[in-house]
Amino acid sequence: MKTIAVRDTVYEVLKSLKEKDEELSDVVERLVTTSKGADLSDFFGILKESEVLNGLAEDTRRLRESSKFRV
Repeated sequence: MKTIAVRDTVYEVLKSLKEKDEELSDVVERLVTTSKGADLSDFFGILKESEVLNGLAEDTRRLRESSKFRV
């Protein structure tokens, strides 16, 4: 067994992808083994119900509102 470090945002995504009775190692293994040769469309909507995505949308909105002008 090895210990790895991931950003909090990555951890939250992995946690949101975790199925019942599954450990985070299982999630990582599933993603790594199924992503080889996978079609990009397999990942469409993967974060649809994710708190990470909601936070990103809110951060983006605040950033846009705080900008004095857009490029």
